[in-house]
Amino acid sequence: LDQLFDQRPFPDGSGGTFTLANARLRPQRARTFEAGARGFGPAASWQLALYRIAVEDEIDFDPATFRYVNIGSSLHRGLELGGDLWRGKRGGVGAGWEWSEVSAREGENEGRQLKNVPEHTLRLTADAKLSGSVEAGLVARHLAGRYLDDANRFSLGDVTLVDMRVRRTFGRWEVRVDVWNLLDEQFLWVGYALPDFSGGLVPYAFPGHPRSAMLAVRWRDVRD
Repeated sequence: LDQLFDQRPFPDGSGGTFTLANARLRPQRARTFEAGARGFGPAASWQLALYRIAVEDEIDFDPATFRYVNIGSSLHRGLELGGDLWRGKRGGVGAGWEWSEVSAREGENEGRQLKNVPEHTLRLTADAKLSGSVEAGLVARHLAGRYLDDANRFSLGDVTLVDMRVRRTFGRWEVRVDVWNLLDEQFLWVGYALPDFSGGLVPYAFPGHPRSAMLAVRWRDVRD
């Protein structure tokens, strides 16, 4: 509804205002096919998911006009494969691979990956019980095949991110520490290609978050 009717004015930097909403938007429609399978073993498991989504009149934000527009038809195809490589009483190790192809079905960018969507995501996870009341977990992700424009002229670059969590319980109390981007990687998260005054394109990208941490304390009222 905001994409249609949100008329909040934003300053344009020259004394005027603009709005993001577009009352002429047509609703997007999709035809979806999904399939999946999974298996279990004594110390390992796996799961596989496939999907194909054909979208008509897809809605996206147009950085050239700063409005939501219908960008035409697009095709979303993907595969997700993951599971536990090993699982024991004290913890486990898991891995996963996601392939996501999101491309326009018409126009000059037909067949190219749409902006800000990684084509490949590799994932490695590990968790362990360090003692009866202390648990720790680690998640590593590698993002590849990212662009800040639908024409794939400007790459956002590949990046590997590692997150960590340590949790300890004291009866009904729980103390948790989360650390994101543990290795403090410098990377670009999302971006756009905007037209300049000469008719060319200029890449604009927003940096990803630096290393950051959160401390959380929780009390649970557990009753039998």
